[in-house]
Amino acid sequence: EIDEKLDTAICCLLQEKMTKWQCSKGVVYVVETATGALKAKVGLVKKDPRFVFCEDTYNDEQCVMMSGPTYLALLSSGYKPDDVIDTGSGIYKNVKDHNWHRGGYGELTLEKAFGCRSQVAFFKAKEKVFGNDEARFQSIVDDYLCGQANSSMGMLTFYNAIANDGKMVRLHSEGNDVEVLNGQIANIEYVRNLQKGMRHAVTNGICKKAAHEIVPVAACCRTFLKKDTIRRMELCAYFPADTPKYTVMVILEKEGLPASAGL
Repeated sequence: EIDEKLDTAICCLLQEKMTKWQCSKGVVYVVETATGALKAKVGLVKKDPRFVFCEDTYNDEQCVMMSGPTYLALLSSGYKPDDVIDTGSGIYKNVKDHNWHRGGYGELTLEKAFGCRSQVAFFKAKEKVFGNDEARFQSIVDDYLCGQANSSMGMLTFYNAIANDGKMVRLHSEGNDVEVLNGQIANIEYVRNLQKGMRHAVTNGICKKAAHEIVPVAACCRTFLKKDTIRRMELCAYFPADTPKYTVMVILEKEGLPASAGL
């Protein structure tokens, strides 16, 4: 069941942060990792001078935080976390890394590429393993997603399974029954490697601003241009990283810069 006190606290916090960062829309989910129970679910849009509750339209839009499933697919196809990929100056074919204008990352291990969210590294690794066989790649990814939609709830369900050492449970807001969708979505070694990568993303990578001085956090995040000057920031995280209790999804939208999913 939704925890009313937590839900109210999240609502107040979301309003505070949306005001501080001048965001136009925000959605937050808090899930009990082990059971999949939704403890808080808040959606707000800014309609000056007020905030108005809204539904999560991200379940009707593509929410492509797919670096986690892609990482698993690469690991299952023979890649190792310490395999090195040359990302050059951060531009390859029609793909650009977020820091391409600063010269890119150069050589990265696959794990560091995940932590830095190097799209060039992942594109080149995927090309090396799967070539033009997009159907084979998609089939492997779909297995890891276990039928979950490529949406905010679908991605939250997937990353909650990673927090659960690979056990995927259905997210629910009513009742106490735990429904297991898949007892082990991937080889435990690959899951552990992804957990390590998500931890690295917070300690040394693109999600560094999501770090907490007391509670260790593991996360996957991205920031991208949605339309014109509107940017969307997405973060899925679980904590404490070593014994996860909660998994969260945060999505914010704002116009212009600065915009950081780690924040």
